[in-house]
Amino acid sequence: MTAQENSPPNTAGGLAVDTDEAPPSNDPTQGRARSSLSNLVEALTYEPDEVVAVCHQDAQGGERGIFTHQHVPATADAIWDEASRWVDTSDLWWSINPLAVPEGYGGRGTAEHVTRFAAAYADLDVKPGGLPSMAAAWEVIDVVSALLGHEPVAVISSGHGLQPVWSIDPTDERTNLTADDKHRSDARALMRRFGRLVAHVAETVTEEHRGHVDSVFDQARVLRLPGSVNRKVPGAPVPTGVRFPGGSPLGVAELVDVLDAYGVLERPEDRDAPGVIRSEPGSWAWARTTCTWALSAVAGWRTDTPRANSAGRHPALVSKATRLAVMHRNGCLTEAAYREGVANLSSRFTELCEQGIGGEPRKVAPGEVSDALSWGRAKAATKTEAALQRELRSHRPHERPEAPTEAHTATAGESTALQAVLDHVQGWIDGDAGQFVFAAAIAVAAAETGFEPVWGDVVGPSSGGKTEAIRTLDRIATDTVDEITVAGLLSWQGSVQKGRPTGALVRIGSNPVAGLLTIRDLSTLLQTDSRSSGAEASGVFNALRVLFDGKYTREHGGAPVKLEWTGRLTVLAAVTDSIDNYASFGGQLGERFTYFRARGVPEHLRRSSWDRPATGRAELRAEAQELMTRAVTAARARLAGVTLSAELTHAVDAAASLLAVGRGKVPRDGYGRRDIIAEPEVEDPYRLRQQLLNLARALLALELTEAEATAFVYRVAVDTIPRTRAKVLSVLTTGGEQHSVKGVSAATGGVDRRVVRRVLEDLRALHLARCPSLDAHEDDGAETVLSVPRDWQLADNLHTAHARRIIPAQWPN
Repeated sequence: MTAQENSPPNTAGGLAVDTDEAPPSNDPTQGRARSSLSNLVEALTYEPDEVVAVCHQDAQGGERGIFTHQHVPATADAIWDEASRWVDTSDLWWSINPLAVPEGYGGRGTAEHVTRFAAAYADLDVKPGGLPSMAAAWEVIDVVSALLGHEPVAVISSGHGLQPVWSIDPTDERTNLTADDKHRSDARALMRRFGRLVAHVAETVTEEHRGHVDSVFDQARVLRLPGSVNRKVPGAPVPTGVRFPGGSPLGVAELVDVLDAYGVLERPEDRDAPGVIRSEPGSWAWARTTCTWALSAVAGWRTDTPRANSAGRHPALVSKATRLAVMHRNGCLTEAAYREGVANLSSRFTELCEQGIGGEPRKVAPGEVSDALSWGRAKAATKTEAALQRELRSHRPHERPEAPTEAHTATAGESTALQAVLDHVQGWIDGDAGQFVFAAAIAVAAAETGFEPVWGDVVGPSSGGKTEAIRTLDRIATDTVDEITVAGLLSWQGSVQKGRPTGALVRIGSNPVAGLLTIRDLSTLLQTDSRSSGAEASGVFNALRVLFDGKYTREHGGAPVKLEWTGRLTVLAAVTDSIDNYASFGGQLGERFTYFRARGVPEHLRRSSWDRPATGRAELRAEAQELMTRAVTAARARLAGVTLSAELTHAVDAAASLLAVGRGKVPRDGYGRRDIIAEPEVEDPYRLRQQLLNLARALLALELTEAEATAFVYRVAVDTIPRTRAKVLSVLTTGGEQHSVKGVSAATGGVDRRVVRRVLEDLRALHLARCPSLDAHEDDGAETVLSVPRDWQLADNLHTAHARRIIPAQWPN
């Protein structure tokens, strides 16, 4: 891996604040992280005499170093000064609750050393076996906030998920854990119960967003430090950030009331402390293969029944959850085997409770299984090596796995991560595989800040797979919406005094890291326009045009201030072929979107109903999302080291030049014969060149060859030209020297001759086509219309030379 690949990205999330202070040279966020940290410290109401632990683990070159810490004053300056020493090479965390460790104590601190119950928090990981997408994580936050009656004071973007933080009212005497031992045990029990609440919400939200969340309860827990870089995946660094939804402090009594009302009652073990951490769970690696002993143990849990003399079903669940975590720590399990263990424990425990096996029939309590899994992980982290081996009993020792040291790049003949995506989706979707390549490339390009954003439309017929292509990015997208409106982008909810901003841009946050908004169906907006309700559509078009340039401001009558968003955003949408019928879209936004038009699959290649998977669509979709997440994450890590050859750069320039002319606007009279009434309007190709260069870099990072990347850029350039115009241009380019309107109509598959004639006239006005007989007729000054010119042909200039090379060399179906 090169040094470039190892260095953190040059942007990070967080709240942009104007400052005259020059950021330090090793600040990848150009000062935004420090200002965000100041806001975070203020939101958590830290006092200058309080202390927190700032922790780091070196990850340079993919090697995982020792997890170390430093206790510093709970001020933004002190935390930043310590963090800035390690930000270039290490993962960084900090203890959200203040600590006081005794003199000579060597650890970072346990729950017994926490001095104040400063916040309740959750760790919402987007991963297989966790939550399915960032949208799911946001829904969990929204539901929990509604139950609490308080928004979080901060939401940390951890790099692979979200960590919402609800501040606890510092004026409440029960937050002072040094004043009374009961305060400490009360706070510990409340965090256990709160963790179960969050876990239960994650399992009961909208079906497509349901998933598993670890119950976070350790009051000495460390969270990702905003402005640092998450290097958990070797070779794929992801910047972290923070957003401030504007929440207010939550009282201890309020939290108790919500937990009681929701049925998350206290359990006897809720006041127990796990102990001193001896092995950080974040450092545990997955095995390449599951050892035989672990495989047998996990399989046995499917039918396991508590013994007659056992303590009961719940203690047995906690015991097995601890053993599962011990297996993980010892390197016995693959990630898939661990997920199987979780599934076996959950399903069997539910059966035991509901069927009254091993005790009275009952419902599984909210978050009960997730809490047991989290407690088991915490207990496994505190075990000595001797205790670890006692837990494993008759297990035969084996080597523990280490994390890979560098990002994997496919060798010649080896399947790439992107190819794995294509192989998977082509097993159950009859559609153009290129639309999945396009979606992946747009997602990778979102992380490249040195070029214009690449906005993309996957264009195709209904049921052609375009929405499935968009959905593969659900775990990567910063936000996903089914359709788009002005209010859905940025609005205000509630009264002037107690309301808050809402919408996709609020969820995305200002200055997002690799900000990506996916829209599953843009066609609904175009249909609204077709029903003469164009005000909403026009408003959305205007908003998108402004968003492309990095700033959007909206006046709202119910808001006390002007609503504003700034940042760099990439947009990817799915839309039907009807997009070509809407002049408003092409006129207002055409120069910002690139298109990939999914080709239809020939009938003889379509699978019969017998050959299609009959069940398991959700599982197939989840697997596609996992494969796409891996491919995009790895490609983003390779992006910094991508260099375009002179040949590919020249090819991109040619494609941009052809596209700029090919989609030029030809003004026509709106009445009568719709004659051309003015010179064509052709954009400067600079923006297109930047977008296509960004796209080409993303394709190379996805491990396409230069030849494949060139062909794909050509395909996007041609597809972005209006559909019928591109069809006619292709006929002129590849179909011989001279053509009649009738011949072109037939060659394009039967496009109406009147439409073909107008398109030919447009191409002639753009100097892409010529018609010698029509030229001579006009030169003679005749006022009659020449009705049957039969010598339409490609013009002879630089742009048509590009067309002759580009159109036949496009990416195939």
